[in-house]
Amino acid sequence: MIRQLAAVSATALLVTAFHAVPATAAPTESCTRTLLELPADVETYPGSYVRGASRSGRYILGHASRLDRSSSQGLLWVDGVPRWLGSRPDGDSYGYAVNEDGFVVGRTTTPEATEHWLYSAQADTYKILPVPENFQIAHISSMNRRKDFVGQTWDPNSETYPPFVWPAGGRPQSLPQPSGVDIFSVDTIAEDGRISGQGSKQSVNEPHAYLWTSWNRRPQRITGPNQEPVSIRTIEGPWLGGGGNSWEPAGFVWNTRTHRTTQIEDYVADINSSGDLVTAGREQFEVPSVLIRANGTRTALPANTYLTRIFNRDAPWTAAGYDPTIGNNRALVYKCS
Repeated sequence: MIRQLAAVSATALLVTAFHAVPATAAPTESCTRTLLELPADVETYPGSYVRGASRSGRYILGHASRLDRSSSQGLLWVDGVPRWLGSRPDGDSYGYAVNEDGFVVGRTTTPEATEHWLYSAQADTYKILPVPENFQIAHISSMNRRKDFVGQTWDPNSETYPPFVWPAGGRPQSLPQPSGVDIFSVDTIAEDGRISGQGSKQSVNEPHAYLWTSWNRRPQRITGPNQEPVSIRTIEGPWLGGGGNSWEPAGFVWNTRTHRTTQIEDYVADINSSGDLVTAGREQFEVPSVLIRANGTRTALPANTYLTRIFNRDAPWTAAGYDPTIGNNRALVYKCS
């Protein structure tokens, strides 16, 4: 299957103009925090997280600790109301990714087997995915609105995790890897089919970011302004967002239209359709997330706030994430204005 993606010059990203965010900024916004409601049969001290969400904020995907289960269970909030995920009532379930129309790709494991599924929040139904024989899904990282999704499979011969893309309505196919890369992971797939990932050599554990603009050609390596290794966390329209790979990483935004690279103070967790972004924060250093609008407005969120998703400006909330100090962890949303 040949898939032509939107024309993007990945090579041009390697020679971008570099810009730092100005030291001065517009006044900060006022933000209100709301804890996401949890089901009645959640653990007394819940550990709940937000993994992803639709840009509208209508569908928020995460997981939480459920009573009498051996592991955290997949959880989907639909208009703020939680529902457990799982194709079998007695299985342990996990939701990998959700798209704009409320479809979730996930898995349910029982003592007998593991099945992968596509769940429709609107129909409240599960479609079991026909995983090919001898194809072992190790992880799924992202899904777009077409319901194409990406992840890694397990190859027992090489004992590696090669990246794959599963086109909507089709069969999974391997993604071409750059030469000289032994370890690889994929991070996200954009609405137009672009895919980002990270690769490194076993002998040199220094991951580099890669971007596929075709599913049938090797990806292009993306670097920072001084050719330093970086990783890409999110793709939204013309923007790529991510950061460095050191313990105190800088954040970067690449604009594929203007070929401009902007550096910010911390790793970019997510970008919305207007170019607003949230930083991931660094829990180990007690550095919380920051909301940065496209016009430069910067709002530092309260301590112990770590955001994973920013919504579009017309959504009921601004961003979603978790607070590790409430119980074990607690999923939440913020409204800033």
